[in-house]
Amino acid sequence: MGALSSLLVVAGVCLVGVGSSSGTFSVVSDRPLLFLVAVAFALFDALVLYLLVGCLLWPTVVRRWTALRNLRGPAPTMLTVFISGVLTGVVLYIAALWTLESSLWGIGLAETMVVLGNNGRYATLLLVPV
Repeated sequence: MGALSSLLVVAGVCLVGVGSSSGTFSVVSDRPLLFLVAVAFALFDALVLYLLVGCLLWPTVVRRWTALRNLRGPAPTMLTVFISGVLTGVVLYIAALWTLESSLWGIGLAETMVVLGNNGRYATLLLVPV
């Protein structure tokens, strides 16, 4: 169910990106290959660097994962659907921000990822006067 939730979010973002001519998600249709590369790195950034390392979840992952596998019922299913949908949306938004800022500034995607990290708004405010 979580994978289906993520796929629906990806499909929705792709439809919004293809259907819009301006805005953050317009990079889906403007620069699709760069966006896909950014999605892969954003997935690593959000899951590994931010959640596991930044939120210090790495010591408990194995123990929690085995305990969560045995849960059944509507409440854990809805929680899984919600978390996977929101996490997918955050990953796609980070990737769209990186791709958009990379094209706006005229710099490489790798530089943009290093400068912006998880949140591009604050770095944009800092770098605009420069």
